Amino acid sequence: MKRQAINNPQVYKLDKKPNFQNGAILYSLISSHPPCPLMVQPMTGQLQLTETLDFEKIKTYRIRIKAQDQGIPPRSANMTLIIHVSDFNDNPPVFENTTYEAEVAENSVPMTAVLQVKAHDADSRENGEVLYRVTNGSSLDANLFVSCQTSGGEVAAYMEDLSFAYLLSRAAFVV
Repeated sequence: MKRQAINNPQVYKLDKKPNFQNGAILYSLISSHPPCPLMVQPMTGQLQLTETLDFEKIKTYRIRIKAQDQGIPPRSANMTLIIHVSDFNDNPPVFENTTYEAEVAENSVPMTAVLQVKAHDADSRENGEVLYRVTNGSSLDANLFVSCQTSGGEVAAYMEDLSFAYLLSRAAFVV
């Protein structure tokens, strides 16, 4: 390649008979810590995943990539690529118990705490935030008789007359 004059917008120009072998660049993966399911296309340098990444297993990969021309002697350069895996809402919330049972005296004052439910979500940040609500577990409207703190999972009785049985079904959802 020959360098052109400064006032020419084209900075480099190919010789009439270029040596394409010297200009051909091959890319390769040198190392990955931890091992990353990634491949490098040797001719283009394009990076492609060979399998799905999982934020909950590995959050960051450090990858070394080499670019080498085909000249004699060959010249090369290495670079480091750091990949930060972003979280995806791929885990459902899981309750600590599959069934919760509570007994409440029929003369309990309204908003008496009945029990505390607890669920966990393996996702991070807003994807892992668990909110609670009471769902209709029978022909009665659950929300008329009990309430549940959206963020804390505390279940409380609304009504003064609780002389009936009521099944509290489990439910958790992520915003």
